[in-house]
Amino acid sequence: MNIGRLQYLTSLAFIVLLLSGFIAKSQEYPIYITDEGHMVVEVNLVDTIKGNFILDTGAGVNVLSTSMFDKVKKYAEKAGYFTGFRHDGDRLNGELFTIPSMSVGEFIQNNPIVGIYPPLDDFGIDGLLSLKFFEDQPFTIDFKQSKLVLAKEVAQDIQADGSFTLPISVKQHADILLDIFIPIRLNDEITMLAEFDTGSGYGAFIVNPGYVKELELDTASAVAQPYVTQLSGEKRTDYIYTLNSIMIGEGSASLRKENVRTIFREGLIYNALMGSGMFRDMKITIDIPNRIFVVHP
Repeated sequence: MNIGRLQYLTSLAFIVLLLSGFIAKSQEYPIYITDEGHMVVEVNLVDTIKGNFILDTGAGVNVLSTSMFDKVKKYAEKAGYFTGFRHDGDRLNGELFTIPSMSVGEFIQNNPIVGIYPPLDDFGIDGLLSLKFFEDQPFTIDFKQSKLVLAKEVAQDIQADGSFTLPISVKQHADILLDIFIPIRLNDEITMLAEFDTGSGYGAFIVNPGYVKELELDTASAVAQPYVTQLSGEKRTDYIYTLNSIMIGEGSASLRKENVRTIFREGLIYNALMGSGMFRDMKITIDIPNRIFVVHP
C-alpha cells in the first residue's frame, strides 16, 4: 500500500465520521472509504483497545503501528522474526508477537500473530488488517454502501443477478502470511494471476515488465515516470502504457475495463498486482476457505 497518500486520514472529522452516527446491523460493520479507495475499519485488540486499521488484502500479515503496539505490549508474547517483501522487492525484517485477541464487531480471532510497522505512526494509522484475519471467515466488501459484511454462507449470496465467481490462488508462509491472487486477462491475449491488494486503493494496476514484449507493446509510446522504493529509497523508473483491456471472468460472467492505465514496474515480485478499482461501484466477497472470489455487479 502507498502510506504516503494517507495523511489526511488523521483529521478529527474523519475519526468522528468513522466512529459515530452508525448503528451496525448484525454482522455488518461500517468502513470509511477514502476517495482513493483505502478502507478503514474499527478493530478491537484484547477486547477493549480500539484502533482504526486499513483493510489491506495485500499486507500479508496483521501489523500494528508502534503507538498501538505500546498499548498492547504488556499482553504480547514474542513469536519470532519474519522477513517479508513489498511488491517492489524491498525487504522488510521484523519481530512477530502474539496477542490475546483481535476482533471486528462480534467476530474474534484468538491469539493472532502481529508485526510492527513504524511508518504507520507518521500518518495516524493504527494498523493493517490483513487476510490472515479472514482466513476462516468469508467476508463481503460493499463499496457502494461502505460496509463490511461477515458472511456465513457465501453460496446463498450467489444468485442469478449477474454475480459470478473467480478461483482464488493462495500464497501462505507457515502460519504467518496469507495473500490471494485472482486470474486476469490482458488485451484478450494473456492470462495471468494478479495479487489482489486493497491497500493499493482504486488506482493501482501494476504488471511485471517482462510482459511488455509478450503483449507486443510499442515501447515508443511508454511514458517514463520516476519511482522510489518506500523502504530502501532506491530510485527506479516506471513505464506507463495504456492497455486495450483487462478482463476477469469468462463470457457473460465477466467484468471488463478498457483503456487501462498500467504501470510496468521494475522489481515487481508478482506477474501483476491490482487494487480494487474495477469493483468500486459494486460488492465483492472473498471466501478463502472455499477458494472463491465473488463479484456482485
